[in-house]
Amino acid sequence: MSSILLTHGYFLCDDPKEQEIMKPYAPLGILYISAYLEEHGYENTVFDSTFSSFEELSAEVLRVAPRVLGIYTNLMTKLNVLRLIRYVKSTPELKRTKIVLGGPEVKNHAENFLKYGADVLVVGEGEETMLELVTFYSAENKDGIDEKKFFPVFQELPFSIQKIKSKQVRPEHY
Repeated sequence: MSSILLTHGYFLCDDPKEQEIMKPYAPLGILYISAYLEEHGYENTVFDSTFSSFEELSAEVLRVAPRVLGIYTNLMTKLNVLRLIRYVKSTPELKRTKIVLGGPEVKNHAENFLKYGADVLVVGEGEETMLELVTFYSAENKDGIDEKKFFPVFQELPFSIQKIKSKQVRPEHY
């Protein structure tokens, strides 16, 4: 595996209300995923963007040029996450980067995130799923997923992976 970068799209500098309160929280979800990957032999980098800017985050993504970019997404960070997806997809040096989105906002806008360029969406806890994805991209060294071979559980979900891949997921399928 060439590299794994885990991050989120929250920037304190863009949040005047939180600047007044000054009680930001640590990105526990991506820290758990990071620790879980390390326990299973996968080195990774966490970039906590809380005290950074979008420009600093995008520079770090370009510097690392990760094979897998995991991004925590919630209601407050959704627009920055879309901006980061656009940046990755429009940067030639990052053309091999697979974008994996997780967090509470993913299930609310699955179709739009996929249309915008996310490669994989994770609904629910992310540790084991991210390990499976990283293992797959490392061992198979493929750009696409053979979901029947590697992720048979997708066939049991209320919507099929084929609908996700063809961008036909609708909220009523959940």
